[in-house]
Amino acid sequence: MSLPFCITIEPNVEEINRVNSEIFEHLRICGFDDEVTFQTTLCIIEALNNIVEHTDVDGSTAQNTITIESLFVKNILFIKISHQAPAYEVVVPSQEDLLATSGRGWSIMNNWLDIVSYQHKEGENTLLMVKRPQ
Repeated sequence: MSLPFCITIEPNVEEINRVNSEIFEHLRICGFDDEVTFQTTLCIIEALNNIVEHTDVDGSTAQNTITIESLFVKNILFIKISHQAPAYEVVVPSQEDLLATSGRGWSIMNNWLDIVSYQHKEGENTLLMVKRPQ
């Protein structure tokens, strides 16, 4: 079974809050248990928050949108989050920074997802996430 999902949102916190339940429900439809659904939704929301927080420093992304696409195929969830903006640096916190109140998103995503990768190409930032349910 293949379950495609695509949402395009404006780059602001209100839009992220609006789609949170849609993302959560999509993961439930895919058959994930409560824990995996929560963790994966949190990773997606964290990525979206980081886009809004870190790539709109100079207002350059104010008119752009963020696209969240997912495909659930052969018991593997593929998630792609993309937006047009300048490249940003992925910062992986040191072990002692893991107790900080911010800056831990990349570590959380890497712990809860099977694959997380970022690339910038031709003016587009793309974050790919892969989750295989246990």
